[in-house]
Amino acid sequence: MIRGLLSIYTNPQLYWIVFVYIVTKFVELLTGSYNFWSQFWLDFVDYFGNDEFFEVYVSFAYTTLLYWIVGLLFIAINITNKPKFLDKYKVQPNASLRSDSKKLLPVIGVVLFNQFVLNFLMFKIIAFYQMMPNGIHLRQTQSFPELLVTIVMYEFIYEFLFYYAHRLMHHKYFYNWIHKLHHKWTASISIVAIYAHPIEHIVCNTLPIVLSLFILRTSYATSGVIITMTTIWTLGDHSGYHIPFLHSSRFHDWHHSKFNECFGTNGFLDKFHGTSKKFEESGEILRHRTLFTLKSASELYPNENDNKMN
Repeated sequence: MIRGLLSIYTNPQLYWIVFVYIVTKFVELLTGSYNFWSQFWLDFVDYFGNDEFFEVYVSFAYTTLLYWIVGLLFIAINITNKPKFLDKYKVQPNASLRSDSKKLLPVIGVVLFNQFVLNFLMFKIIAFYQMMPNGIHLRQTQSFPELLVTIVMYEFIYEFLFYYAHRLMHHKYFYNWIHKLHHKWTASISIVAIYAHPIEHIVCNTLPIVLSLFILRTSYATSGVIITMTTIWTLGDHSGYHIPFLHSSRFHDWHHSKFNECFGTNGFLDKFHGTSKKFEESGEILRHRTLFTLKSASELYPNENDNKMN
C-alpha cells in the first residue's frame, strides 16, 4: 500500500500538471486574467458548436493522434537507435527493433482496428450516455485542487480494475486465445500498448479507464487530462526506455519479460497478492523510480546480474 501511495505521489505527470498550474497563475497575475484554463476549455468546446460532434469525433481524433504521435516518436528511436545518448536508458540493453521491424505491420493493423472500431464505438456510447438527464455537461469544469484529488482517486480505482482484469487474462482459459497476442513482444515497444485481442482491449484497456471516470463522475475537461496522462504512461510503460523526468517503465517491462509478475500499474496490489516478489528481490526494484537526473537508472544503481536479466 505504501508503495502504491508513493507511486502515485511521485508520478512525474502530477509534477508537470502542478508546474503548468504555477506558470498559468503567474501569467494570470501578470495579465490580470482569471481562470485561464477553464475559459480556454469553454472557448475550445464552443468553437466546434456541437456537443455530440465534440464528444465523439474530437475526442476520438485527439486520443488517436496523441497515441500515434508519442508512439511513433519512440518507434523512431527504436528503429534508428538515435540519438545514441538514449541507449543508456534502455531497460533491456540488448533489445533491438531493427531485427523485428517486420513484426510492426501486424501490430499497426491490430492497433488501428482497436482504435477505429472499438474506441470509436466507445466514444459513441459515452456520448449517448451523456445526453441522458444524469449525464455530465460538456462545459462543466473543476478547480485545480479538485483535479488533483480526482487524479489520486482515479489511480486507486484504475489500479483495482486493471489489476484484476489483467490477472484474469493470465488465467489458462484466457491466456492462449486472448492475452498471448499482447505477450508476443517480450521486449515491448510503445505502440504495443493496445496491440491486443479485441476482448482484451475492451476488458483491460478500455473498461478500467471508462469505469473509473464514470465512478468519479469527472468532468470532460478532467477526463481529458486523465486520459492524456494514462495514454502517455501506457506508451512509456511499453517503450522499452526509462527516460528521466518521466514515469519509470521498469515494472511493466518486467511483466513482459517474465510473464507471471507485476500485473498492476503502481504496485500496491502486486505487493498485497505477492505477485512482485522476484521483481522486489532483483536490482530492478531500486531502479524503478522517476529519474530526476540525466544519469540512467543502471548508472545510479548498477547490478551485477544485469547480463543475466537482459
